[in-house]
Amino acid sequence: MALGTIPIASEVGGVPEIIRETPTEKYLFKSGSVHSLVNKIKPLSSWSRKEVLVTGMELRKHICGLFNEEN
Repeated sequence: MALGTIPIASEVGGVPEIIRETPTEKYLFKSGSVHSLVNKIKPLSSWSRKEVLVTGMELRKHICGLFNEEN
């Protein structure tokens, strides 16, 4: 996310906490479930290049706010 990429991750560990309240929170998939992964990736594959870039920059801003010197 710090690089402006959209995370595709399983809902384990601290990942759900990090992406909470972001546009991609709904794309977390159930760990070990290929079916869940495919169902989460399908909608993203229809996004335009602009949507991906804009969302990526929003996520970068979010993660940089969470992990800064003040926090």
